[in-house]
Amino acid sequence: MIYCPSCKQSLSKECFIPSVQKRKNVKKNVCRSCKNIKNKKRRQTSEYKEKRRIKAKENRKKINSDARRRRYKLTHEEYENLIQIKKCQNVGCKNKATCIDHCHDSKKVRGVLCRDCNLALGILSDDPNRITGLLEYLKAQLL
Repeated sequence: MIYCPSCKQSLSKECFIPSVQKRKNVKKNVCRSCKNIKNKKRRQTSEYKEKRRIKAKENRKKINSDARRRRYKLTHEEYENLIQIKKCQNVGCKNKATCIDHCHDSKKVRGVLCRDCNLALGILSDDPNRITGLLEYLKAQLL
């Protein structure tokens, strides 16, 4: 029998976690049910929830960055250099860069663009003729 200081009962070894079962008369360790109650109260605190939320966000960011790096066959250094670029590489755009732009045929990374510029390139099928054609059309309409 082992004494639980939290519930003040002498309980069998099976009521304690395995590391406590091996020792006798351990004063600091509590039984499983008391430990579960303590953990449940701790998990309900806003500090605990905030720490878990931040940790989960960091884990998602790490998993996403590893997946992106592997998808584009980049070394750690190449990937780190790309994510250091904070502004869209389209000269006429001032948005924050969030997308890695790549050629769908060769899979080669071209640079970093904002979401809008990256979508526009995709919609125009990366075709320079279509892009310049739209530019000429837009210039003609503005005159």
